[in-house]
Amino acid sequence: MADVTANGEAKPQNGEAEKNESDSAKLHEQILKQVEYYFGDINLPKDKFMLEQIKQNDGWIPMSVMMKFQRLAKLSTDPKVIASALEPSELMEVDDTGEELKIRRSPGHPLTEITDEKFKELQMRSIYCKGFPLDYTMNDLIEFFNAFGAFENIIMRKYKDKLTKSFKFKGSVFVTYATKEKAKEFLDLPDVKCKDKELIRMWQLEQIEQKKQEILTNKLKRSKKAGDAAGDEKELKESFPKGATLHLQGDYTNLTREDIKEAFNKLGYETAFVAFNKGEKEAHIRLNREDAGKDFVEKEGKEIDVAGSKLEARLLEGEEEEQFLRKAMEDRNAYLKKCQQARQGGRRGGKGGKGRGKNMRKRKGSIETSDAPSAKKTVVAE
Repeated sequence: MADVTANGEAKPQNGEAEKNESDSAKLHEQILKQVEYYFGDINLPKDKFMLEQIKQNDGWIPMSVMMKFQRLAKLSTDPKVIASALEPSELMEVDDTGEELKIRRSPGHPLTEITDEKFKELQMRSIYCKGFPLDYTMNDLIEFFNAFGAFENIIMRKYKDKLTKSFKFKGSVFVTYATKEKAKEFLDLPDVKCKDKELIRMWQLEQIEQKKQEILTNKLKRSKKAGDAAGDEKELKESFPKGATLHLQGDYTNLTREDIKEAFNKLGYETAFVAFNKGEKEAHIRLNREDAGKDFVEKEGKEIDVAGSKLEARLLEGEEEEQFLRKAMEDRNAYLKKCQQARQGGRRGGKGGKGRGKNMRKRKGSIETSDAPSAKKTVVAE
């Protein structure tokens, strides 16, 4: 005969009790992540509704207001469950002394201002990932990325459908990790698949520059139909500014392309491209504005510290610079053409689409990509 509680209800058996505890722990974790997202450094500064609410009552927000957020309300509408879930949080405070439960971001964790510097720092630890089913939801994506470790934020990239006038998922995301090293760990994984389809992965900044260059190339192609030579010169001038390319030589033991980019970024020089593969003894870096390389040599000298290694910097000029930039333009255009052919193959359902993820993964870092700013949003957004 089954055991019963004092009120006559059957007591759960051991297996059932363990399952209930597991489900409860999972629910608490989901609630904690969701609430900390609402009050976190990425979402809160741009959430007008939340900013208005925290201006009132010393930052405390009643649970009746929080229930207006559908994602939280779907997890639980029980104030006691939510209060229990927030107990381990260092970010949040709970007040259950009044008629209604209230929560707020702890004054001990003041909100971080999203400056240009902070924005760039967020981008440096964000990745781009493409190839997800178009019917995937945010919950599907969270569950997928949870399998690869902790992350801070997911942005579902969407487009506006002209027929339905609604926003639809593009099958690609931006994911922000706590550190650049954690983001790199995900990018360095040999194979990452979703529903047996290999995903295209790269740094967010690489994807942004790749798209920018693709748009620019298409624009210039339209302006130089019939093989107009002047069009090539215009593209070279607009996309590859002069006085911006440096030759770097020194000890590259254990150095990566990202190390070189980061060293220049810290000095205020945004990089358009680093031509370097691990194990080589020299590199070229192209900065993103005209005469930036010349400015670097004049202000910083002919040496730069990259992750503890001293590299000698020399500005490319004259014929040497012309040849380097023209080769860079040719390589980039050939790469973009191959990408376009792969997309067309994918639309036809042929081999081009099937193999695209793997080919893109293999070529990551071998063609010019750059650092450029883009908009940010996040993980558990409504």
